[in-house]
Order: sequence, then structure tokens, then C-alpha cells
Amino acid sequence: MIEPERSRKAPIVGLALCIVVVGACDGEAGQSGFSARDSAGVAIVESSSAAWAAGEGFTVAPDPTLDLSATGSGTDHEFYGVTDGVRLSDGALVLSEASTSQIKYYSAGGEYLGSFGREGEGPGEFRRIRMIDVLPGDTIVAYDARNVRVTKIGPDRQMVGETALTQQFITRVAAFAPGVMLVGLGSTEAVDSGDGHQRWPRHYVRVTDDGGVIDTILVGRGSESVSLDGGTIDAAPFFGRDTYVAIHGEHVYLGDSDSLEVRTYTTEGRLTRQARVMGFDLGDVEAQAAAEAALREEIRPANRRINEMLPIPTRRPAYANILVDPEGYVWAAEHKGRFRNMLDDAPFEWQVFDPDGVWLGAVEIPGRFQVFEIGEDYVLGLRRDDIDVERPQLLRLNR
Repeated sequence: MIEPERSRKAPIVGLALCIVVVGACDGEAGQSGFSARDSAGVAIVESSSAAWAAGEGFTVAPDPTLDLSATGSGTDHEFYGVTDGVRLSDGALVLSEASTSQIKYYSAGGEYLGSFGREGEGPGEFRRIRMIDVLPGDTIVAYDARNVRVTKIGPDRQMVGETALTQQFITRVAAFAPGVMLVGLGSTEAVDSGDGHQRWPRHYVRVTDDGGVIDTILVGRGSESVSLDGGTIDAAPFFGRDTYVAIHGEHVYLGDSDSLEVRTYTTEGRLTRQARVMGFDLGDVEAQAAAEAALREEIRPANRRINEMLPIPTRRPAYANILVDPEGYVWAAEHKGRFRNMLDDAPFEWQVFDPDGVWLGAVEIPGRFQVFEIGEDYVLGLRRDDIDVERPQLLRLNR
């Protein structure tokens, strides 16, 4: 899933603009390790250390509480090309699968319930399901990148409607508000960020259910490329920065991954809060870059020449995705490199901010596990074993 930003409709906890702790107002960090202040109506929350002490914090169990590849037999429990997943209000699980061009439904216990869709260009058909989202009432919203349209499927697994999108370079589609979608659009013109690197700005546009554009509410710095061979080649760097967005209730969370910072906006695009971690270490990446280069060459041997030309970065992006759970906690995924993000065996650290923007610390999530959604007491995602067999699973989240 590209920018798998997931949200649930839940209230956002209000942020006190001046936290009453010794030395924590007026921008000075006190014993709490964070400070909060108001700047022209924008709450600035800065953390200098994690709020969780050693042994505290959330944990994610490595063994699944549910594995859909083990709750039944046959093709309905064999998976290939799963691109996204959500959990419905009754605990049922819904997956999008590119290989079958289907939306698949499973009960809370893992029983196969049925599917929607098939390959094609007609109504209710898909060519490349890239991401899914869920509306109140358990209506599924599915974005088809090749047919360039959005399909809505009701709780009875019947099509509610379709919306053709006319925009180009779509990177993200999400349910946003009643009758409105948020669509991320890539740019055709890069902005030079120095050292031969470019960023490709991303515009986030509100689009109605009939495909009409309302307005652009946000602009992020976007994805990153590097110019090689005298500018004749544009390639993805070992640790490409990007813009990530998550939606939660009446708020939109956006980060450009330059630093461990996430900004909060209203659904009209007004900035309300900046939460950041001061001095978060993003250096010492030479060994990680070597591991990423080796994995790239293993998967795509033809890219060896490009890999040898890529500069070794001095720092990595602050995260590879952001998600918001139902209680308003913001999760930022560790960035290990484009291929290692999917296939590294070692656990990944997800940095967690509380609903007020205070940095709590890190939570480990098992390696080879692509996270789709974080709930109150679970993490839904896709585990790939060492022979790339796909296993949609639920892991227990202990708060």
C-alpha cells in the first residue's frame, strides 16, 4: 500500500497550550522532557526525550492472534498481491488483492465470507486495487489505480457507486468527509533540494463523490529522487524521503519525513499543531545503506550499475509512514530503505506521539510485517515469510 494512512472517527483530545510543569512553558523543556507553547494560534509541542521510561509503553506481540492463511483452506485462504486491509465495526476483516482484482471479506474469526469484484474495466471490476478505506456504516472505498476510479461497496458486498477521477499522478485516495474524498496528486516539476536531489511536491485536493474538485488544502514536499550520470538518470535514493498523510476525525496529519515532526491541520487545511522531537538521531546510515543496496541488487540485478552510482546518504528519513489509531495516537514507522522496509527480518521501531503531540517513545513491530491499520488493541497487517508467502494477520497491541 502506498501511504497506507488509516483512520477511525474518534474524538481528538484537546491540547493545553501551556502545560503546567516546572520549566515547560514559554518554550523551555522541563523535567517532563517536552514543552508546549502557542505561536500565532498554532500549538508547538517539542519533545527532547521520550516520555516512557525503560520498561514502559505499548508492546506488540510477535505471534498473531489471527492468521487468515491458517483459518481455512483452499484458494480463499491463499494470498498473493494483498495491497491493503481494514477492520469493520463487527471485527470482520476486508482485504484488497491485486492478483485476483477482488475485495475479500472474512469474519472476526477468520472464516471466508465472500468477495466483490473481478478483473476488467466494467462496473464493479478492477485492474489494480491500490488501497481501500472504510466509511462509517462499514462501506468500503476502493481506489483502482489503472481504471483511475473509486468504487464504494456496501456492507452487503454490493456496489453503492463509482467515481471516475480525471486527475493525473494520483498517489493517495482516502475517505475524508461525507461526500468528499482526499486525493494526493504528484507533481510533474521537481524542486531542487541540493546535492543532486530533488523533491516532487504533492498536492492534497478535496474531491466530491461525483469527481468535482473543491480545492487544494495541503501541499507537501513529496517524494525524492537523485540525478545521476550527469543528469541523464533520475533514480530513487537508498533512503528516499516522502510526504505522508493520515486522517483522523476532523484532523489531517502530514509529515515530510525530513525530521521527526508531524503537523496537524483542520479539514480545511488550517495548521493547528506542530509536534516534533528535538535532536532525534537520523545519522549513522552507512551500514544500512549497504544492506539496502545488497537487497536491491538481489531483487533487481539489472539495477547494479545504478546502485553503484547512488551516493551514500549521511542521514535517513525520519519515517516511512504515519498512521493514527482510534485514540488519536500518531505512529511513525522506522525507515530502513525502500526494499528493507518490506523484507527486513529485524523488528521495526515505530515512534509514538500521544493525542496531545508529546513523544512517548518507540514500539517494536515484527520484521517482514507491513502494517495496514492500528486499532485499540490490535495491529492489522501482512506478514511475508522468508519465501515470500503472504499471511494477513492480526497482532495483539498491549497498551
